[in-house]
This record gives sequence, C-alpha cells and structure tokens, in this order.
Amino acid sequence: MDSRYKKILPEDVFVSIFDSEPAKAEGLPDASENVFNGNRLTGNNFIDLFARLLRRHGHKKPEFYARIMGLTPTEMCVSIKAMSGITANEWIWRYLHLASRELLQKTKLSATEVSEKLGFSSLNTFTRYFYRMEGVHPSGYNL
Repeated sequence: MDSRYKKILPEDVFVSIFDSEPAKAEGLPDASENVFNGNRLTGNNFIDLFARLLRRHGHKKPEFYARIMGLTPTEMCVSIKAMSGITANEWIWRYLHLASRELLQKTKLSATEVSEKLGFSSLNTFTRYFYRMEGVHPSGYNL
C-alpha cells in the first residue's frame, strides 16, 4: 500500500450508537456529523459499505460479508488488509469491540442482550470474544 494513503481502522469509522440514532431513525445521513447509517464516512466506498454491513449484521465471518459484497473471500480479505493494514477478522473484532464496550458501559443491557444485538451465535461465544479483547468477562465489565 502506498504510504500516501491513510489506513482506515474501525476506530476511524465507528460512531457512538447513541449519537447515530437520529440519523438511523430518519434513514438518512446526519450531514452535520458526516455519518451514514451509524458510521463516519471515510470517502472509501468499500470500507464504508463494509462498515455499514458490519453494523447491520454483526458478528459474521469475512466470507459472509464477501458474499454480500459480491467478492470472493480472498478478494475481501486482501482488500481489507490493503486498506487498513489489519486482517478482515481483526477489523470485524475491533469494530464489535467498540460496540460491545459502549453497550455494556452506557446501557443496562445484559451480556446476553449485547451478544444477541451484535449477532453472536451464543453468550458463550461473546464471552470468550470479549474476554480475549478486554481481559475481563462482560458480566464484570465496568462495575
């Protein structure tokens, strides 16, 4: 990747779930925040679409997103790596980490509810994921 281009990470795209609600309710971007469907626009259509799909579908494998985007899994993974410097799996994990932390900190949702909201197949899967990312179990986070 040419060093003139900035790598786009999940932290560059993710907008607070709470800040994006008015825009989502109207189904339109909030022009004042440069937000589309709950994410900050990057100007990179590929990453913007990927982040939008990730926000909508949650915890899925890169192959799932590749299929929706009309790509092979290899094309998807190579593209994400080239544009961000991290793997597609890591991009997904970091994005969901931001969302899960926010939901656990700013809502009264249980770990089970957060797990369901973010598309994890089970509470056990979410708990393992969260522990790997944060070093604590979701039930003990931010007490």
